[in-house]
Amino acid sequence: MKFSSTLLSCVQLGRRKPLRVLFCLLLVCSLVAIISIGARERYRLVRDALYLLRPAWDKPNSAKHLARPWIQLTNYNHPNMTPSERCASFGWGVRPHDANFRVIDATLFTVELDMLEIRLEELWPYIDVFLIVEANITFTGLPKPLIFQEIQYRFAWAESKIIYRQHCRLPTSRGRVTICTTRLGQ
Repeated sequence: MKFSSTLLSCVQLGRRKPLRVLFCLLLVCSLVAIISIGARERYRLVRDALYLLRPAWDKPNSAKHLARPWIQLTNYNHPNMTPSERCASFGWGVRPHDANFRVIDATLFTVELDMLEIRLEELWPYIDVFLIVEANITFTGLPKPLIFQEIQYRFAWAESKIIYRQHCRLPTSRGRVTICTTRLGQ
């Protein structure tokens, strides 16, 4: 009832004040905008508004975070520092050498050849094994060609550290899903 009375008062513009007219126009425009925005856009609008307001309600000493305040670690990095000195500056010790310890980088591969090449080149000295997994469908379930085998020659220089896995989810005629895994490399 209040909404219809507001609209009726907006129609009677003769003796109303300009501020009330402006309020009525803003109300009508906002209602039209809210009605015309789809459900997906309304969701994005609410999500973005909450994200912008997050610093107001998400603080380290709020009711949700009673454990402890955020801790900022100062980085004592200097080119002449040894790893043991750098670890000691944080109160840590150097990890003892273990022959079985390996660092593995796992990557889901789709079509980003240049990104994969940059990743391999940048992480090469730090990573022991690069695990590359490729599937014949996208995350949305659409079919996708397996292209890494076709362009494997491009990564021949990194073949010693690459383990390639092919993950195929092929629907059968009865609706079941067959899974085939292929391993190339080590």
